[in-house]
Amino acid sequence: MEQSPNQKNEYHVNNDVVGAKGFSRSIDITISNKEQEMETTTAAFTEQHRSPLEISRELLSSNHFCERHLGLESLAVLTDRSKTIPSAAREASCAVLFDPFFQGMLKNHLMTAPSSPSHDSKNNANCCGFYVNDNHVLALQILAQSLRIFNSASLTRTRTTCSENRFFWGPILTALFRNIQNAASRPLEACLSIQCFDQLSDITRVLAPVDIGSLNQHLRSAHQFGIRHNASLEKETRQLLCRLQTTVKVQ
Repeated sequence: MEQSPNQKNEYHVNNDVVGAKGFSRSIDITISNKEQEMETTTAAFTEQHRSPLEISRELLSSNHFCERHLGLESLAVLTDRSKTIPSAAREASCAVLFDPFFQGMLKNHLMTAPSSPSHDSKNNANCCGFYVNDNHVLALQILAQSLRIFNSASLTRTRTTCSENRFFWGPILTALFRNIQNAASRPLEACLSIQCFDQLSDITRVLAPVDIGSLNQHLRSAHQFGIRHNASLEKETRQLLCRLQTTVKVQ
């Protein structure tokens, strides 16, 4: 049956409408896909360009030992001038010394006394013991490096003082002192603790006379052990002993 001209025109119009609607839906789907791609790209860009210090903070806030350990490792790299650009190293060292979050983290790891875990790797407690010991060493390394960077000529002309925050430095000094006492069994921890002491300007003023005498005694014992067994320990103890003697004479 032949269609009238009006019916043909109506048919073409209807087809055009359907085609327009389909084309419109295609455009909407394309735009929606593009928007999703842009959101994904933006999120990936933001994630990729977060500062290393923010990532370290996030890892250190974790409830998992391995993630906190990774956070300490990243912070140790950030405060190492030989591995990080100067501006990032300065930012990280200032955060370690003055940011309450990093101060609390550092104090917790330093106040946790190192132990001697068993070699039974199947025991979860022993695995945690490994992380505790390793994290203690990393915390010492971070503190020593941060003090060295902060005390550099580009930041300040004077060394960091313990009296600036006794709530933070009191427990820290106790932990450093304990490591020097055990230098024969833990020479690495003793070396790093001596480096931290050496970067502090007011040790003799903050520590009581009895503590200074005890510190000198343990430093001399560690020095003798270093002469026989550990060159780094011998060097660090000699430098701090010379500095303490000079400071006492000046006072």
